[in-house]
Amino acid sequence: MNNIEKAILNLKINKFKIGDRVMFTKIDPKFPYTGNDIKPKETGTIRIIKTDGRALPIGIEWDLKTPSKHTMNGECPQGYGYWISINSIKKIKTNS
Repeated sequence: MNNIEKAILNLKINKFKIGDRVMFTKIDPKFPYTGNDIKPKETGTIRIIKTDGRALPIGIEWDLKTPSKHTMNGECPQGYGYWISINSIKKIKTNS
């Protein structure tokens, strides 16, 4: 990832914060396998945001448990955590 790509990624990341509720909207063509583990309209909460230029910078604790999800190094219960592309999610409104 070059410096321009990192800058664009960081601009997109800045729209999110830890604790935001998000919905999976689409499979990022760069990471087609994500669609095997996360289903359209699945929701979750952002637990980790990495700004070091990694391809999958957002760690989400999803509402639905599946065997392929994990703990994201102890950030959430086993079977709920998964790293995701910034291009695959959108914020959702909550009633709180």
